[in-house]
Amino acid sequence: MHTLCFASRVGILLEELTPGGGPAFALNLAERLVQRGHPVTVVTEREGDWWPELARRGVIGTVIRRSHFESLANHSRRLAAFLNAEGFGALLVNVSWDNRSAQIATHLVHDRTSVIPIVHGDWPVLYRLLEQDAGVWNCAVAVSPRILEELRHRFPDRPSHCILNGIPVPTEEELARRADWSAPLRLAFVGRLVDSHKGILR
Repeated sequence: MHTLCFASRVGILLEELTPGGGPAFALNLAERLVQRGHPVTVVTEREGDWWPELARRGVIGTVIRRSHFESLANHSRRLAAFLNAEGFGALLVNVSWDNRSAQIATHLVHDRTSVIPIVHGDWPVLYRLLEQDAGVWNCAVAVSPRILEELRHRFPDRPSHCILNGIPVPTEEELARRADWSAPLRLAFVGRLVDSHKGILR
């Protein structure tokens, strides 16, 4: 293991930029890193509906497409070759079965590249994937305190940090333009109407 540091370039790896929590997190994080002077490249297998957001936020986007006939191993090797050629100082990798090529590719990147998995859900399958890749990652990022607690329990010898998957904070001027609330109170749910783990149908 080497010392974690952000060098000149940062790569963020996920399967595609479709509307959802993981891609929203990746876009927001990429934008913040760019604002702090880090050149950021988002690397995916497919574009997705949110692909145009990258240019708007000053983020480079690269697609390393996997064909229907290409093996997972070969795609991972091609992806690793691209990552090594680009010379990233740090790679933030979304942990999921759909992003397995990227996770396997991290086993083949230069030792000087810091590998940082991002855990977006409190599911056993994600922790199992982290365990499989435990030999290559430096520290992990959780998107909630609950996930952070579980990471520290399961990987006590490895640093873990929490970066909340939040929303942009409005300015004072924007807040002043908003209408005050009044009874009866109406509630809105922000998210997809899919009863997988957020319990919207309750």
